Amino acid sequence: MKRVALLWAGIIIGCTFIATPAKFQAPDLSLPVALEIGHVTFRWVGMVEAIFAPILLVAFFRGVSKWVLVPIGILVVQWAAVMPLLDAATVSEMGGKAVSPVLHIVFIGLEVAKLTTLLILGLTSANKAPSQNQSSLV
Repeated sequence: MKRVALLWAGIIIGCTFIATPAKFQAPDLSLPVALEIGHVTFRWVGMVEAIFAPILLVAFFRGVSKWVLVPIGILVVQWAAVMPLLDAATVSEMGGKAVSPVLHIVFIGLEVAKLTTLLILGLTSANKAPSQNQSSLV
């Protein structure tokens, strides 16, 4: 579980908090193209997160920590409630319409909460060797 939590946290740091803001600093990259890249990037990140979430869920059912449900719950809220609205806003913005930043701020807040929880889980988990019945990833 520790490794999965820290790997997931690293992907959030790299994709959400480094790569995404960096592309908007590229002077030759137009806003519509940057938004399109962001749209695709977050779809790929979501697919990776969809792999990590069940692994942490297995850890929960093995009694590792009830806190593993927090990043999973945040991910569900992001993809069931926030992302469809954010996708629509992004498409509107790519079409030249001005869009309120509220949805982006909500998404970033959820990312910060998810990242914080994953770092805490990863850094405070016991560092014990897995038993024969337990996978080393969980």
